[in-house]
Amino acid sequence: MVPRLWLAALIVAGAAALHAAELPPTPEGDTGIASKFPMDQGIGGHPNVIFASGFENGFSGWTKHRQSGIHDVVRDSKIVHAGGACLRSTANRGKDSGGDCVYKLPRTIEKIHLRFYARFHKDTCIPHHFVKIRANPTGWWGGGAGYQPRGDKAFWTGIEPTKKHTWLFYTYWHKMRSWNKPDGRPNNPPKGTGRSFYGNTFHPDNQTPFKMDEWICVEAMMKCNTVGKSDGEKAFWIDGKKIGHWRPGEPVGSWIRDKFVTSGTFNKNPRPFEGFDFRSSEEVKFSAIALQWYVSAKVAQGSKTDKNSCYFDDVVVATEYIGPMVKERVAVAERPASASRPLVESPVAAPAREEMQKRAGEKEAGRLFQMARRAERMGQASVARKLYEQIIEKHPETDVAKKAQAKLN
Repeated sequence: MVPRLWLAALIVAGAAALHAAELPPTPEGDTGIASKFPMDQGIGGHPNVIFASGFENGFSGWTKHRQSGIHDVVRDSKIVHAGGACLRSTANRGKDSGGDCVYKLPRTIEKIHLRFYARFHKDTCIPHHFVKIRANPTGWWGGGAGYQPRGDKAFWTGIEPTKKHTWLFYTYWHKMRSWNKPDGRPNNPPKGTGRSFYGNTFHPDNQTPFKMDEWICVEAMMKCNTVGKSDGEKAFWIDGKKIGHWRPGEPVGSWIRDKFVTSGTFNKNPRPFEGFDFRSSEEVKFSAIALQWYVSAKVAQGSKTDKNSCYFDDVVVATEYIGPMVKERVAVAERPASASRPLVESPVAAPAREEMQKRAGEKEAGRLFQMARRAERMGQASVARKLYEQIIEKHPETDVAKKAQAKLN
């Protein structure tokens, strides 16, 4: 007999799939601002770009950086990603822990995209903390690591590499969950005892581990919530491929302490993600980004070298999807019909294609029908009805659609 918990998970996943179909698609690949500016030349002039830096002009435009030895502009063609320069951030074991190269936005904004290229030196360690997107317009908010920020003061996220060479978000906000208890409550509500709140983690599944000493295109998006609602968002792209988008309705997963998981043994009560209530005041908007390279003394102890370094290049801050750098301008408009000869499908290929499509439709319809039947057995009549309606709408020519129609009659 199928466990009741597993059935419930299937039903929730089916309902989430129905909802997700109504969500606007997340842009990917060469469809962003960068597609119009080969090698990022002139990208800073786009009306939705706030800042762009490849460090060709050194630290021009940046708000703050550390001294030479921690932050250095490198002009070695064998190292830089594009152009003639990049930033090298170094943490010197026994002397310092690295530092932040900060850009403070000239105005606060409701939605932010940050794209940058990163390259980890082959011998470097994975840092304690990495790049930040911050919404703290008044500066220091009165707390620190381990404490929950006030909704009228600040929220922020870290874009963090892991020891397994994958990526996650590490986020602080006023509705964040505590690590103290499985349900996310602190030991002494509402503020907890001591440092009850560390960054909540969002680690996408099925990532391809990145390689050391190779350039990686990283892009992150965050969107403020409407005050009083949980409609805030954040998303992640690696080399132009979406690896995660958290917004009302997706992904489907479970909270366990201070983590939102979408697989594994702790994904016991999967539900569509509720969205983010990042702030309680409209004054709290995105105000700064930081190319952070923080290697704590504890992390540095296990490293291979005394100088742990990471390179950064081709940083862009914008209010819409940016995408990876392109070598040639990507055409987005379709060609006129007269511009090329129409493609004629082979008379042999057409029936084969149609048969494959028919089989795929029958298989998908059958899967949805089984989910609907399980929903019925658990008393979830409304979920079952939506699934039957989806079968009829998407796969009307299948035998399964006739069965679904009979169920609705």
